[in-house]
Amino acid sequence: ADNDTEFQIKRKHIKGVIADMFAAGTDTSSIAIEWGMSEVLRNPPVLKKLQEELERVVGMERMVQESDLPSLVYLQAVVKETLRLHPPGPLAIPHLSLEDCSVSGYEIPGGTCVLLNLWAIGRNPKSWEDAESFKPERFMEKTGAAEVDVNV
Repeated sequence: ADNDTEFQIKRKHIKGVIADMFAAGTDTSSIAIEWGMSEVLRNPPVLKKLQEELERVVGMERMVQESDLPSLVYLQAVVKETLRLHPPGPLAIPHLSLEDCSVSGYEIPGGTCVLLNLWAIGRNPKSWEDAESFKPERFMEKTGAAEVDVNV
């Protein structure tokens, strides 16, 4: 092989990739937590309801454990509502349409790279009642929103 056309991976390249991965993985999580805390603090009734649920389910003597999560229904709703209003990345990862299709009246040819605007989807008044308001209860009602799984 011709050494002029081969890419040499050096220690600095590996360090750069690891730093990028670390920053991307921690930055998005910390941004989501910051927004969640901000929304809870700006909405005292939400804070009170969340505190009551944590005291009832977990108590004051120990930390929250993963096994507590299924019982922390309001906390799950707060997380979902935070991610709806403040997605850590405003655009989803690019998707490729494998064949021609139609989405909400838009014709998308096969082979098209599609970017979803998560920020706009989460604030669309056609999809969300009172879209700009922080209302975790919307994810607790017997609607499609209640079934949203943010772990996927």
